[in-house]
Amino acid sequence: MVFQNLLGWAYYGLKEYDLAMESYLKALEMNANRTDVRNNLGLTYLAQKHYDQALAEFTIASKDLSYEKKYLPMSNIGLTYLEMGRYDEALTALTRVTEVAPNFATAYQLIGKVYLAKGNPRDALDYLNNAAKLQPNAPETYMALGEALAGLGRLQEGAEAYGRVTTLVPKTPLALEAQKKARFLMGFE
Repeated sequence: MVFQNLLGWAYYGLKEYDLAMESYLKALEMNANRTDVRNNLGLTYLAQKHYDQALAEFTIASKDLSYEKKYLPMSNIGLTYLEMGRYDEALTALTRVTEVAPNFATAYQLIGKVYLAKGNPRDALDYLNNAAKLQPNAPETYMALGEALAGLGRLQEGAEAYGRVTTLVPKTPLALEAQKKARFLMGFE
């Protein structure tokens, strides 16, 4: 069963979602109570934009009282609602995560992204700054910080946030995107 879960995770990383689902479902046949497998299966559904199936798996996983990392499927529920454009539900779900796991930076980052999606960079900034304090090496947080700062007209600071991305993950597609955004904010493009 552990092997099937790891195999599913490997296929997921390769974006071979059908093979990942097959592995996760085999793992669940062996033990239907594996919450981590359900969370991974939910992520696979989410990657394919099968939102209802993702929510179903995340909900089952989040209700397992014995699962020590229940904040993971709970935050994935919020992420799913964010991707669906159901922002109020995303905020509700993610706020619960901050109550259960107040040091889980991803929840604050996702709340910041919800506020950005709602066109509210001021509220986004508070949550993104909190996420950056909790996890200072998360490039996705700095991408969102750059967007929030730019939205507030703080272009130099926005460019610096994008610059942090290029320092954290140099020579990656994300770094190239950050560099382009920083150059735009500084008036070079």
